Amino acid sequence: MFSYTIADPGGLTSTATVTVTINGANDAPSAAADALIFAEEEGARDVTANLLANDTDVDSGETAQLAITGVDTTLSLGRITLTNGIVTYDPNGAFNALSEGQSVTDRFNYTISDPHGRQQPLPLRSRSMALTAML
Repeated sequence: MFSYTIADPGGLTSTATVTVTINGANDAPSAAADALIFAEEEGARDVTANLLANDTDVDSGETAQLAITGVDTTLSLGRITLTNGIVTYDPNGAFNALSEGQSVTDRFNYTISDPHGRQQPLPLRSRSMALTAML
């Protein structure tokens, strides 16, 4: 809020007050790239907390309420499942041929949503999860 005064050449003045109202808008969350290390023989593991740990939402209090609402497993070697917001990664034997000292990186994309259903917009909607399998 601020006030201003105008005056005419005769010295008469008038003062008015201006009120500025700013209405908040729901901002999309922001996903950041992630990385995990799995042993080649390791079984399925819930990776949800790891994926969400570095994702944010500038809207007050919404970062803690972010949810994973989609996964794209097109290029993944392992098995990724999304069930009720829980993402599980399973190397699923895909890396058993690794020799000692070798590693390979597996990737998949995921989508996050805030409590109002706002998703990270394209092209940054999904972020890669890099998983390194080692012997």
